[in-house]
Amino acid sequence: MTRLIIPDAPARDVLCLMMQSNYLTRTTLAAQTGIPLRTICAVLRGTRELTLKEIDILAKRFHLRPEAFLPRGRAMPRPRSDKDGNYPAMTYAQWSLERKLKTAARKRKKRKATS
Repeated sequence: MTRLIIPDAPARDVLCLMMQSNYLTRTTLAAQTGIPLRTICAVLRGTRELTLKEIDILAKRFHLRPEAFLPRGRAMPRPRSDKDGNYPAMTYAQWSLERKLKTAARKRKKRKATS
């Protein structure tokens, strides 16, 4: 297995590098991931940023950590601010875990309400 060192780069550069190293065209990537072709083209042109959902999909497709598509130091805001009104930063992994836990709790609550 070859390991690539991915520099701190914009998501479009990381995506381009991963597509080239896996011999993928835009059309093939769109078909494999379910991300619309026009979205992939816009990201590669630099006119659009990846959404968190798209980052998750691409990270799974290329077997990368989602942080590879985020610039170093970029943090996701917490849903609630502290008493001073500031939003403490968290890493993408923390934010993703928190989102999954909240979704699971919401589903449990919904199932409980319907039974």
